Amino acid sequence: MCILYRSSCFPPYFVPSAGYVTINSTDPFAAPLIDPGLLLQEVDVHVVREAIRSSRRFVAAKAFEGYILESLNTAETDEELEAYIRDNAVSFFHPVATAAMSPRNATWGVVDPDLKVKGVTGLRIVDASVAVSACAFVSFSRLAK
Repeated sequence: MCILYRSSCFPPYFVPSAGYVTINSTDPFAAPLIDPGLLLQEVDVHVVREAIRSSRRFVAAKAFEGYILESLNTAETDEELEAYIRDNAVSFFHPVATAAMSPRNATWGVVDPDLKVKGVTGLRIVDASVAVSACAFVSFSRLAK
């Protein structure tokens, strides 16, 4: 999710909300149903609302005098800002790293180190939805030395 506000983007952050991807057909070429689950939790809205207020304080500094011609919205109250956020929140980043890789015998994770989907025969994920976390990379790189 990213909120575009005064040409600034508030990037994704760790949130409790989660969307889903599911199939809608037995046709393997049919598009899946995708719901990114944006703003499902109140904390999601709170974080973005406070980011907007913080950006307003930032651009109100004397150094920005004459550069900000007008405000993109006049929302002030929590309710007005929430309405603005819900009307303007979009996900324009391609979702990546949504399938966790874990050790072959682990009970958690979506794929094993060979990219085979756990619990399914004959299926691998070979795109950017699988990514090793930075913590795992550091641990493995230390072992390699």
